[in-house]
Amino acid sequence: MRKLWIFVATILTFFACGPKDEDKQVSIDKEEYKLIIKKEEELGRGYAEGPHMINYKGYFLNEVIVELLDKDPLLVKFRGPKINPEIDIEFSSQTVEKKEAQAIILAELSRFYEFSIEDIKLEKAVWILQLVDAPKLLSHETKSDKRLIRGTQKRNIEWKGTNQNTAELADVIQDKFKVIILNEVDTAKGYDFSIPLVSFDELNGALREDYGMTLEEGREELKMKLISFTPRR
Repeated sequence: MRKLWIFVATILTFFACGPKDEDKQVSIDKEEYKLIIKKEEELGRGYAEGPHMINYKGYFLNEVIVELLDKDPLLVKFRGPKINPEIDIEFSSQTVEKKEAQAIILAELSRFYEFSIEDIKLEKAVWILQLVDAPKLLSHETKSDKRLIRGTQKRNIEWKGTNQNTAELADVIQDKFKVIILNEVDTAKGYDFSIPLVSFDELNGALREDYGMTLEEGREELKMKLISFTPRR
C-alpha cells in the first residue's frame, strides 16, 4: 500500500510541476512568417540563411543573441542567471526582410527566456591603432585590383591580405586576440599585409617596424548592449 501511495504521489508531483522550461518551445504560425524555437534535439551545429529563411542549429542562446544584435561579442554584456542552452531556430517568410526577421526572433527569444536589452555606456580597456610613420605604411599600398585573404590564419600563425584597409586589419586583430581595437588610421586606401598572429607583442612589433603603425593601450567609454536575464523563481 505504501508503494502505491509513493507511486501516486510521484505522478501528482509530475503533473503539478509540468514539463521543464527547457523542454518547452516557441511555435508561431502567422500569415507573415513561421517561427520555431526549441531545445536542440540532435547533435550538430549549423547556420543557414536564404532569401526567405534563417535557421540556427545547435547554437548557444548567448551566441544567437549577439549575432541577432549584429554586435561584436566584446561589446555585449550579460547579467543575471546563467541561462545559456543550446537551441534550434527555424524562421521562414515570403515577405519579411532579414533585419525585421532578426528583430522578430530576438523579441520572441527575450519573451521566452525572460531577458531585456538595454543600451549602455561603459568604460573599457582598449587598444588604439595609430599611424606613426606614413611613408612606411604607404610603401605597402596595394597595386592589385583584387581583394584577397590568404596565408595560414586558420592556424593562427599569420594573416595575409591583399588590398585590405586598416579597418579590416583591426577586425582581424580584435577577433584573434579578443581585445577591443579602435582604429585611428585612414581606411580609404588598400594595403598588402602579412601580419604575424602568434603573440600580441610580436604583432605590435611587426606593425611598427614594417607598417609604420602601433597599438597603444588606453581606456574609452564605449556604447554596449546589456542583456539582463530575469531571475526565475
